[in-house]
Amino acid sequence: MHTPDKFVSLHAEDLAFIEKFGIYGAHAGMPLSVARVFAFLLVCDPPQQTAKTIRDTLGLSAGSVSIATKMLVQLGLVTKISITGTAGVHYVVEPQNFKKVIEHRVRAHAEAEKIAREALASGRPNPRLTAMEQTYGRAAIELQTLLEKLELPSED
Repeated sequence: MHTPDKFVSLHAEDLAFIEKFGIYGAHAGMPLSVARVFAFLLVCDPPQQTAKTIRDTLGLSAGSVSIATKMLVQLGLVTKISITGTAGVHYVVEPQNFKKVIEHRVRAHAEAEKIAREALASGRPNPRLTAMEQTYGRAAIELQTLLEKLELPSED
């Protein structure tokens, strides 16, 4: 017999964090529901949550939670997992997810630099492509340097 998901009780500080991060995310170009789901997954206990629990706790529609979790998984910020003995999938933010996101950005910036460099290979001057090549190239180098120095806490 399936046990229904439970509403997650949150502390006032957690609710404030979720709302503040939602506003921050919206200002940064992230849909409000995506930012709120991500913030919830950062502070919820236990850290693994089903879409139904996310929906019930945050008061979001099934569609909003589905879109938000899909986007967060695609961005690498959230991991989709199955837990033995439970029904359905769960979503979790694992500490290494942040490093994976930066690794992805390094690859993406390096690819953008390469594309711009190839376009400049014709020898025709183009200050916009030159700026693109230099900016993305430098960003890839700096982010790679950051990754090498970054030490993340483990989930205990």
